[in-house]
Amino acid sequence: MHSISLPSFETNEDVKIPLEEKLDGKQNAKKMFQKYNKLKTGISYIEDQILKTEKELEYFQAIEEQLAVADFYDAKEIREELVDYGYLKKKTSKVRKTKKKVELNYEVIPYNDMITIYVGKNNRQNDYLTWHYAKKDDYWFHAKDFHGAHVLVNATELDEPLIRLCAMLASFYSQGRYSSSIPVNYTQVRNLKKIPKSKLGLVSLVQYQTIYIDVDENILSEYITL
Repeated sequence: MHSISLPSFETNEDVKIPLEEKLDGKQNAKKMFQKYNKLKTGISYIEDQILKTEKELEYFQAIEEQLAVADFYDAKEIREELVDYGYLKKKTSKVRKTKKKVELNYEVIPYNDMITIYVGKNNRQNDYLTWHYAKKDDYWFHAKDFHGAHVLVNATELDEPLIRLCAMLASFYSQGRYSSSIPVNYTQVRNLKKIPKSKLGLVSLVQYQTIYIDVDENILSEYITL
């Protein structure tokens, strides 16, 4: 037989299945089952590749946003990150390197005699401020659902003016800077967790509060250069 028609489990119509003439019924069934498993594995692989590609796309969208507000030193740090991940080739130099530790170019904003605000403008700065510099009781701000800065403030208690300023900074250094009523999450650093096997700058929040804020450049200009 060249083919066989069998009842479909999904429709009322029969399904015509091609057969190998040299094989008997059991052998044809085995061959079809092998083909099914191969296609099923292929679909699983494709879905996995789509997920990985979406994460890569999201990562480069974040890099694009960081470059939009980067100065020369921020851009240099971004390039070093891309080299570390293998996206760019490392530049060779004949100049002998020293072992001097290079300071990252994050923003340091004195708020008053007791409180300082720190703003990470790229993934390296965000990662350093959140996981290496911050204390557990410090407060952390980030624009919700947008790529953007980690804003850190070394205060164990917040008043409304400080909350609004940190939220504005998180909004200004984010993908949503030109939006209105931007949601910004804030919480103490103790409530943050690293996402396993994720790239720099990604965190998950155990608990947090949200403030909706508009960017007021007149206020920000008192603290940063616009």
